[in-house]
Amino acid sequence: HYSDPDAVVYAYRVEGIDPDWQIVDASRRYASYGALDPGVHRFRVRARVGDTAWSPETVVEIAVSAPWWESERLRNTTVGLVAVLAVVLGWLLRQRLRERERAQSRLAESEARLKLALWGAGNELWDIDLASRRMRRENPLPTLGERADEVADYLTLRDSIHPDDRGRFVTAMVEHLKARSQFFDATYRARDPEGQWRWFRARARVVERGTDGRARRVVGTNEDIHEAKSHEIELETLAEECR
Repeated sequence: HYSDPDAVVYAYRVEGIDPDWQIVDASRRYASYGALDPGVHRFRVRARVGDTAWSPETVVEIAVSAPWWESERLRNTTVGLVAVLAVVLGWLLRQRLRERERAQSRLAESEARLKLALWGAGNELWDIDLASRRMRRENPLPTLGERADEVADYLTLRDSIHPDDRGRFVTAMVEHLKARSQFFDATYRARDPEGQWRWFRARARVVERGTDGRARRVVGTNEDIHEAKSHEIELETLAEECR
């Protein structure tokens, strides 16, 4: 109204948003809405001067588009990507399982060959966890110890060594555990199942150390050398007698 613009009063509402008309004076000639749902909204507005009758309504349709992260195209794309990702993850999982099966198969074959080699050589393989002192024995020598247990305590085996050989055995082991020697090699006597002293040879290496350098795992072999050692002692005794 051009005769007295400051006297104009406005009324507006958005269908479905405003339950009643919003009345404002000429100092506020605007309407503001935020977070409207996607879709077409009908904005209705009318005006009057003072107490006169309201003017005819003007209706403006306002189309609000969905944000890009809620668009149907994005949803379809996301569903497609998730499906592809699921397929890829499934394929990777199957590959991992197959690789694990192959690794387990190779390990089983390797262990079988190792056991066959130990059996053929007549040697025993032992594996010591130094933290628990547990020693696992593969192809245990029937002539070593009262029982050929597959799992034993390292200290129990050490204490079964002949007193004259125990110090040399322990010293050689400690030197290797402290990385002062490349490998452990010791000849010693231990009781056989019949209670007789019998000669053996143990050889080993540290296969695992902690971040502090301390040995954590030792793997080695035991070999029954009683016959060869007995002949060696006999020859040495004969040589002494002939001097």
